Amino acid sequence: MATKHKAGSKKKPQAKRVVTEIAPAVRVMLDAYMKGYNEGPERVSSPLKYTDVINQALDAFLPCKPQPTEEAEHGESKEGGEGE
Repeated sequence: MATKHKAGSKKKPQAKRVVTEIAPAVRVMLDAYMKGYNEGPERVSSPLKYTDVINQALDAFLPCKPQPTEEAEHGESKEGGEGE
């Protein structure tokens, strides 16, 4: 018998696929980074894939949560027109 999720249980958020183009120079950097990491003698984890490197880079580059002032600025720029 299959188990059902309880009403209060939390589900893991599903990953969403984003299709994007990577500039040739960036692809060369990704390939070099992954080759160096995957062939390194100190590696104990599974080999890196493109999505792993991109997700790690975005985690390091982007803040965890937007600052309240950033949200307000972005909201105002969408509402206000150029003619106002």
